[in-house]
Amino acid sequence: MRLKFKIYCDESRTNDPYKLVGGIWIKAEYGWPFVNDFHKICESKLNKIPAHMKWSNVPSKPESKYMCFYTDLVDLFFAYMNSGHMFFRVIVAHPNYRFDHPIYHRGDFEEGFYKLYYQLIYRTLLPFNEYHIRLAYRDVPKKVVAKDETTRLKELMNALNRSINRDYSYSLDELPVKSIASRPAEGRRLIQLADILIGATGYHWNNLHNRPCANKGKVFLASYIAGKLGRKDLVFTTSPNDRRFNIFFLNPK
Repeated sequence: MRLKFKIYCDESRTNDPYKLVGGIWIKAEYGWPFVNDFHKICESKLNKIPAHMKWSNVPSKPESKYMCFYTDLVDLFFAYMNSGHMFFRVIVAHPNYRFDHPIYHRGDFEEGFYKLYYQLIYRTLLPFNEYHIRLAYRDVPKKVVAKDETTRLKELMNALNRSINRDYSYSLDELPVKSIASRPAEGRRLIQLADILIGATGYHWNNLHNRPCANKGKVFLASYIAGKLGRKDLVFTTSPNDRRFNIFFLNPK
């Protein structure tokens, strides 16, 4: 049976030693039900719908009444994940990964960035499914980039489809990636969810939770997410085929 997926991606810690890109894969028919379920939970608890949720906006104190927005969103993700309706995948790039590598990326930071998105998405695609990809909008000054965003997105889509066509020798009419676009994270709850899970993962990989000045709210939430997985932290890797909470460590030699 042909399945339709939406993929919502974002980035985190691109200026830290360990850099991350990640995303949420969700069966298309469960996208709006997930968002509506979350908003119903928020209204029942605080009679309020949260604004832009992201890792940088996590409350600074675990006891904040607004922390429940974040823990409830995480709980709902795991409920949908355990039901097989959605999963999370993130790439953690080794500190020696250079976005602007002079040979592999021709000194083009954005090329190095989009190649990480390619690696993130490619291994999850199946030729008999349909995918619609939404990346968090990146506000990159036009004067410092060699290509505009529209061109980058088209190249990413073509690269993904060419790889699937090469691997499976599939008909060009049946290539799986049907659309790709950027969207502002504000107002896109599933991009926000991706940002929070990526942020928590990066917080642990970069050992920020052990700093004396660590944000207590972020320490709590990252530990909360790890606890949902039965782990003490998020510094681990999984099988490439994991369809739950997939962490892939990229170490270019």
